[in-house]
Amino acid sequence: MYRVTKGKLDLAVVLPCLNDSASLAKLVSELVPILNALHRKFVIYICDDGSTNEELDRFRQLSNRYPEVDVLIGDFKSGHQNAILRGLMKIEQGNSPLPDVIVMDADGEDNPEHVPQLLNQLQNSNIKAVLAKRGIRHSGVKFALMHKAFNFPFKLLTGKKLETGNFMAIKGEWLPTLLKLPSVANHVSTTIIRFAPNVETFTFDRNKRYFGKTKMNLSSLSLHGFGALAVYAEIALSRLIIGTSILAILLGSISLILVCFKTFTDANFLPGWTSSAVIQILSLTIITVFQAVTTTIVILWTKKK
Repeated sequence: MYRVTKGKLDLAVVLPCLNDSASLAKLVSELVPILNALHRKFVIYICDDGSTNEELDRFRQLSNRYPEVDVLIGDFKSGHQNAILRGLMKIEQGNSPLPDVIVMDADGEDNPEHVPQLLNQLQNSNIKAVLAKRGIRHSGVKFALMHKAFNFPFKLLTGKKLETGNFMAIKGEWLPTLLKLPSVANHVSTTIIRFAPNVETFTFDRNKRYFGKTKMNLSSLSLHGFGALAVYAEIALSRLIIGTSILAILLGSISLILVCFKTFTDANFLPGWTSSAVIQILSLTIITVFQAVTTTIVILWTKKK
């Protein structure tokens, strides 16, 4: 459904959601009084990411209960970043002048009480966006280990840490510029960090999910991470090529040294040790180059999505 909001909007909230109507309903019930206290005219867009028909019915019931809530239905699962992008495009197309924007997850991990702090900082005339960094989170040991495991190569390839999520405030006047950036479809907050001229960050501890467990697994986390990596594609690929070349040269040199050592000396610690070592080093070199090529293809594919 697309509700027409009368009057000038001061604020628009984007909530990407996939089959999480229970958490969404609790979040909206807490968020609406907080936004009302700001004395700003607002709308809340539930940006569906391909939820089931039963969940969509619950979204519509929530919209009927709260006149400030509107539902943007997604035809299929395309990921949270695309769901957020649809919400941002809806705001840009349907309002003039453009309202300030809040983006947050719908599961309750982003605390609605932090929204006024983000908006207060956004009032600085030079600030284009305010992003929330992750503080203490309650996603479990498995998720924490997966996140750290990805953050290590991410920092090596970009020089940055992936420490922001979907919780952010965006100044309305800067929204058209953000939507023109080609990488915004890959990862919104990382695009803002790289391209926005003035960005503020705050570290907020995250809440526990209201209901259920996180749907983020190794596969979805990897795709999310590669989306962020695609924002830094040029930097990441240049570092990847240089690093792989240096490693390949180093391994090749070690192989050559071993062959020369075997050829020009009488050393013979174990029969066939030189051949085994050279084969293993060359195999490692091939694997390294193959992984670099695969990573390059994934980054470029993600960038073009």
